[in-house]
Amino acid sequence: MRRIVTGEQVARLYNPDPFALPVWRAPVYRTPAGVVIVVQLARLLGRLVRLAARHPLAAGILTLVAVIWLDLGWVVLAALAAAVPRLTLSPLVTSVTYRHPAVLAKIAAAVDTISQGRLVLGVGAGWQENEHASYGIALGTVKERLDRFEEAVQILVSLLREPRTTFHGTYFSVSDAPNQPAPVQDRLPLLIGGGGEKRTMRIAARHADQWNTWASPELLTHKVSVLRGHCEEVGRDPAEIGVSTQALLFLSTDEGWLAERRGQAGGQPVIVGTPDEVTDIVGRYRDAGADELILPDFTMGSMARRIDTCDLFIEEVASHFR
Repeated sequence: MRRIVTGEQVARLYNPDPFALPVWRAPVYRTPAGVVIVVQLARLLGRLVRLAARHPLAAGILTLVAVIWLDLGWVVLAALAAAVPRLTLSPLVTSVTYRHPAVLAKIAAAVDTISQGRLVLGVGAGWQENEHASYGIALGTVKERLDRFEEAVQILVSLLREPRTTFHGTYFSVSDAPNQPAPVQDRLPLLIGGGGEKRTMRIAARHADQWNTWASPELLTHKVSVLRGHCEEVGRDPAEIGVSTQALLFLSTDEGWLAERRGQAGGQPVIVGTPDEVTDIVGRYRDAGADELILPDFTMGSMARRIDTCDLFIEEVASHFR
């Protein structure tokens, strides 16, 4: 992996839009005080490493990111952009079903301007059926979602990087559309989330600067191979696309506590173990091709336990990847 980064530098927001149903909400973050706690957590997690500029890192290093679960993600992203320096901000990911891509491009450019060039735009095709049904937002069949997504990505890329954009598709149209003020970054990074091998990953191979999916080390090995195959087909150097993945972390030196959590994945990839075990698993992610390993904090328990977990990770795991 390329580098070590934590919440001091990167905040990834899950379900970053106001459409998330209560089942996806984390009550601790609902109030302004909760947002302050989030910012404090992001700063605390920065103890994992100092800025790469201060500590040159060897090749093949892990990237770690603190994940923050919030509603109203773009509002919070803008607030964090103004209030907290050094954070790289990114929704992971925002569905293109929520907004016309031209509107999303304007929002992204504004947040990039507020942050002075610290935004990574993460987008996906959409998948949460109950939230779309509850709010009357069209989701469509899988084919329709991916057709819509491919059109949206093309518009986003053009609006964020070109002076004017004209595009006429089945789902979206823009005519000689400007995006002013433009983003601060000449090439605002586009992250595409999703592990669909036939369409999503091909779209990522063609357009993405970063690609993300939930995966175990074994699954990631396969997915990276698929991504490289698509890159070859579309004439893209796969080294141009950063690979990130995430898994739930259960880290402890208490074997009894760990025993209760082993084998309880709940459908998502998990990393469960002692510092030595977790170090081995993280190394397997690196070997599978991950540039960035994202560790959601929402399974870490209370704020005090989250801090303790991060300290243990910093001292006993991350030190092996510097």
